[in-house]
Amino acid sequence: MTTNPFPEVSSGEELDDVWAGHYVECVGCVDMVPLHNGEDPVEWAKKHTAERPWHTRFRTTRIVNFSVTADNGPAGSPPGLFPAVS
Repeated sequence: MTTNPFPEVSSGEELDDVWAGHYVECVGCVDMVPLHNGEDPVEWAKKHTAERPWHTRFRTTRIVNFSVTADNGPAGSPPGLFPAVS
């Protein structure tokens, strides 16, 4: 697995090989938390609604970061954006 937070891909098929993050998100306040190994998004939503009864709409999200090569420049993040990875 690559340590690049935005690995370069050349086609949509390659996205299946890129790490994906799974999240549950409150639509009312845009709180978004990662779901780890088997965590139930509905349980998180119930706890969130108990603290904020007017927040009753949620979504799950799968996020895949990637980059493509520009015709006139390098792929990836601008230098210095992720200094720990450089």
